[in-house]
Amino acid sequence: MGMTEDHTIRRAIADELDRRRWSKYRLAKQSGVSAVVIGRFMSGERDIKAATAVRLMAALGLKIERSQR
Repeated sequence: MGMTEDHTIRRAIADELDRRRWSKYRLAKQSGVSAVVIGRFMSGERDIKAATAVRLMAALGLKIERSQR
């Protein structure tokens, strides 16, 4: 994924975590994605793989939609 997509996904996840009052640890438990991976992605240390993004978004009940460029 590109930098813009990562930022958009990071923002959507952060907003939903805040809304639900969930920790990254709870998201890790719900999604099956390592809390370390989530933490590194959310801090901007690493990019996210598409499959991981899908798992995180699904755990939060969010959809990834293709942008109309």
